[in-house]
Amino acid sequence: MVELKYLWETFSGPQGSFVSVGHLAGFRARVREELAGLRPRDSVQYGPGPVEATARGGDCAMLSFVGPGLPALVLSVVRQAADRLPDFEASESSEGGAPSIAVARRAAPEASEADGASDAEATGLLVSGTLTDGDVNEKAARIFKAYAAGTSLKTTILRKTDLGKFMKDVETVTLKTKRTRKMEVTFENVEIIFDDTLELQVDMGSRFTYGLTLEFFRVFLSKASQLYGWTLVNLLTALLSFFDRPG
Repeated sequence: MVELKYLWETFSGPQGSFVSVGHLAGFRARVREELAGLRPRDSVQYGPGPVEATARGGDCAMLSFVGPGLPALVLSVVRQAADRLPDFEASESSEGGAPSIAVARRAAPEASEADGASDAEATGLLVSGTLTDGDVNEKAARIFKAYAAGTSLKTTILRKTDLGKFMKDVETVTLKTKRTRKMEVTFENVEIIFDDTLELQVDMGSRFTYGLTLEFFRVFLSKASQLYGWTLVNLLTALLSFFDRPG
């Protein structure tokens, strides 16, 4: 079956309701990838002019629209992508009658002295945000190997059924460090992040539709860590220390 990659949505306007249809699956994948890569306090704006699509994320060289600003469907795609992520906020503007939308990632809550002390006690290591991407990738690969029990096309994948063990261990290190979090994390919360990340993986052209590969596991882990009140680096360090504990 050929996937046409069309998106559609019903909107209300001065003349009544209407359906907007667009070839925007590639654009949606590009937006999700960009937002996942934003650092705290960073932002990205879409519009009001034509929106360029990257070679990796888009099906065409540029998304070009008739009339000023972005169409309602494009605004909705960006807004929904932001709503799926914790600590992200979308704001629309119609300056000069040309609609655009900006997405910002809010600053991460500052860790208290108690959090810092409990991190050190739990990990026995210096928790630092100065690790290189290579260090983070190496740690993420070790975590992935510990939880990913599935295989597809001779490739290891993290399946939804693997989330239980992951959640149990994260709960253990979170309680041990007495970290502050905004909400009680449920399986449904983590499942939503898993499903969103898997959808992004598929949108980006992956053949693996039943579980996350190592590349997208890091995206999943970055989002999931925020639910528990961790930064990605601190959670990686805490989990690895938990695995390496004596006995």
